[in-house]
Amino acid sequence: MADPDTKKLKLKELHRTSSDDFVRFLKNKLPDSDPCPACGEDDWSVVCPRDDEDMYRLGLVVRNAPKPFYLSTFAYYCDNCGYLRQHVSKLVYDWVKENPMEDLSDTVDESGKDDSEPTLDE
Repeated sequence: MADPDTKKLKLKELHRTSSDDFVRFLKNKLPDSDPCPACGEDDWSVVCPRDDEDMYRLGLVVRNAPKPFYLSTFAYYCDNCGYLRQHVSKLVYDWVKENPMEDLSDTVDESGKDDSEPTLDE
């Protein structure tokens, strides 16, 4: 029989995605201007802890399937009216694995200056 603590840990780690990666996913998949369909505003917040680490996953029960199951999603909401949008966490997780965040550590020179972005001096 599986250890309940091990099973809980595996479920917690399933599709683990940072809020930064979720925002990258949204920017890649959605148009630049994506207003709320309910109120028309365009200010959104992701559902994650205040420390901005890992996204919270929402579990939705799918009941009318032959065998009920949970659908894991990441969410963000309209800051004006609270309209909630969700994306399947597995699809986000798979995209993040295929599109890792660029490592900018190679672009810092000995003086500590990041030379990856142009400056007005150039």
